[in-house]
Amino acid sequence: EAAEVPSAQVEAAIAAFIPAIRGALARSPIHGMVTVSGYEGSELLVARLLIESGATVPYVGTACPRTPWSEPDRVWLEAHGCEVQYRASLEQDLAAVDRHRPQLAIGTTPLVQACKQRGLPALYFTNLISARPLMGPAGAGSLAQVINGAIANQARF
Repeated sequence: EAAEVPSAQVEAAIAAFIPAIRGALARSPIHGMVTVSGYEGSELLVARLLIESGATVPYVGTACPRTPWSEPDRVWLEAHGCEVQYRASLEQDLAAVDRHRPQLAIGTTPLVQACKQRGLPALYFTNLISARPLMGPAGAGSLAQVINGAIANQARF
């Protein structure tokens, strides 16, 4: 609306991309429980994409404040059993890992270090997650390989 794109054109684009996105999600499911935390602002989007890819995400923490722009994602995540913690601290993120015992934790450097000391696979949000595409068909399947690979390497820890 802000760009004055005709709604018929928007609807056509949505109709063209939805089947491709659903196909990418179906081809690359994620099986496992994952916690997400970070400070970049895309944590809620990543948690939602993980759930839409098949993962169980009981917790997402973000250093960002609650805003009207994140509200639709917060509502969606909470409806899917995910606790959303705004202005999350390292202590809150670690408590969530202890409480939920995920197969994989995604987070900040101190969280990843703490998880690895506990023998839990963990990935850096900034380097390994937020650097990937998140939207459209490319984003829908982009996380599965790295997430499933990390979960499969749990025995190494």
